[in-house]
Amino acid sequence: MRQVRGVCKITDFGLSTDTRRICDGGQVGKNFYMAPEVVAGERYSPALADVWSLGIMWFIMLTGSPLVSLAPPSKKVFSAVKRHGVSVVIEMWGQSNRIPWTTIALLEKMLQIDPRRRICLDQVLANPLFSAMTE
Repeated sequence: MRQVRGVCKITDFGLSTDTRRICDGGQVGKNFYMAPEVVAGERYSPALADVWSLGIMWFIMLTGSPLVSLAPPSKKVFSAVKRHGVSVVIEMWGQSNRIPWTTIALLEKMLQIDPRRRICLDQVLANPLFSAMTE
């Protein structure tokens, strides 16, 4: 959706749910964007899973490729991300010179494998990269 001021809004109501509830597992969504806890079939917070999906979408826009095709916690790339952060993947892909560190730092917080360590959407929007857009 695009508003008059040129603001782009990302929407997909095909799989929408109430973000205030906890889901009892079950996979919904496209593989590229699914949070690791969703792929694992664990109970999950839709709001935190959405932050992961938004982070993946942003990662794809910045690098031209998804982090992985599916996000099972057993994948080797997730061991690297869990241990060292997404910045290591960005560096290994030769993208660290073209992506600002402030952007990588926010992606690190959005793409935490453990959802308990992942920032919430309000924290994403409060980040200086996005705060100018919400004023």
